[in-house]
Amino acid sequence: MIRRERPTSPRAGLSLFELLLSLALLALIAAALSGSLSLGLRLYERADQNAPELDALTLRLQLRHWLDRAAPPHLLTPFPAGFNGGPEQLTFTTLAETPFAPKAAALRVGITLQDDTLRLTATALDHEGKEIDSWTRDLATGAMGLRIHYYQPGEPTGQWLDTWPPGTALPALVRIELDPGSTPDWPELTQRPRYAEP
Repeated sequence: MIRRERPTSPRAGLSLFELLLSLALLALIAAALSGSLSLGLRLYERADQNAPELDALTLRLQLRHWLDRAAPPHLLTPFPAGFNGGPEQLTFTTLAETPFAPKAAALRVGITLQDDTLRLTATALDHEGKEIDSWTRDLATGAMGLRIHYYQPGEPTGQWLDTWPPGTALPALVRIELDPGSTPDWPELTQRPRYAEP
């Protein structure tokens, strides 16, 4: 009878070198995850601190969109369409889409400086010109020195006006400025209404 020797199986377990190498790799992965988590927490805290400013910046973009779609006074609508502007207040009707007021046919938008707060008021109007709802939001706080100008084209050159009479065509440009120091900082906002006459 012939005896066969069993093949020797490889040694089970890890060597000390393999164990140390595994621990070093785990330490590197833990350090990378810790750095990523720390960065994520800092970004979250910064975004949380800037949330009110981001809301105001979003509202400023919305105001730009509404000015773009300002309704000219000659438009036949059941609600008052037009544009009335002074050096420290502005009121106009816009035909821009209003996802927050799906039943509205238009919005009447107003901008005023109350104490040290630049406020925007939007009133939703239905197809008969009746008010559905109204909202007031702050565009900037700590605001001083509101100046609104309206550009009137002409020959040979146009001119900036401090007031815009109601019942006339839309201004070619609207410029809204505040003195420095508001929160958030208010850079000059200039917008051309889409339906302004060339």
